[in-house]
Amino acid sequence: MMKLRNATAIALSTLLTVHCGSARNGAGGSVATPQKEPVLETASIEGYVRDKETGAGVAGVDIDGGINGEYLKWATTDENGRFTLPVRPPQAELFLHIGEAKIHRSNIPATAGTTTKIDDLVVEHTDLLLERKRNPPVNCPGSQPGAIVKGHTTSQRDIDDLVGAALARFVVDPDAIPDHGLLAKGKVSFINTTIDRDHRISSLAVKASPIPLVGKSYDELQDLANRTRKEINFIDFSKITSDGTCAFVNVGVDFTMPASEGGFKMCCCIGHDIYEKRAGRWVFVRSEGVSCA
Repeated sequence: MMKLRNATAIALSTLLTVHCGSARNGAGGSVATPQKEPVLETASIEGYVRDKETGAGVAGVDIDGGINGEYLKWATTDENGRFTLPVRPPQAELFLHIGEAKIHRSNIPATAGTTTKIDDLVVEHTDLLLERKRNPPVNCPGSQPGAIVKGHTTSQRDIDDLVGAALARFVVDPDAIPDHGLLAKGKVSFINTTIDRDHRISSLAVKASPIPLVGKSYDELQDLANRTRKEINFIDFSKITSDGTCAFVNVGVDFTMPASEGGFKMCCCIGHDIYEKRAGRWVFVRSEGVSCA
């Protein structure tokens, strides 16, 4: 699953229409001939990101395109600073964010079957901005200037308490966990207890959850899918980092399929949230958006 690119990413928003259709039963139980789905037309935007001081192209800049902040298409500038990104006609909107540098262009014409070349995207202090991209200083809302959240300082207690805070928020606002509709309504849900190589959700946190949960590692969830030959959907905390006073939490609903049905993939989304510890409790501060892949 794709993780949210950091604050240095370039976001490109385009209008996308999804057509869904199905065959329906006709009179007397006959099956109507399915209507052929229309082919969605595409266009392309081609651009160049360059440094203002040197005039050189900037390589390795990420470009994300999507809908309402949900990333669906992406590209990266090549070694010469150029990029090409597929979009939907008739027009597109471009947002460039590299650190403090921000460029917004709207109403870019996008004609089906053609490539639109836009004016150069010029960025100052590129070296510094790219260094921050590689090693981003992440400041929490109430932290002192320069305070940095480091993943290795995240304690087991913080992990468990943050999971509890996120789930309690979900009880009040189901949209706090993107794709929550994939979970079985009124039934016990699975939760992936594997966050990453070094961090896990404890059994105590699973038992203390405000919603009924069964905790399993990702490997156990995959084994369950293989044995039952069914898709297994589960709550997934893909990232929790904390310095003890501020935390970043990535959560959504993911799934695993039987290994025999490999190759199948659907879009899943992750919420990116910030929490702060106030009076000994973790409190939700704000959402940094949703990414999908």
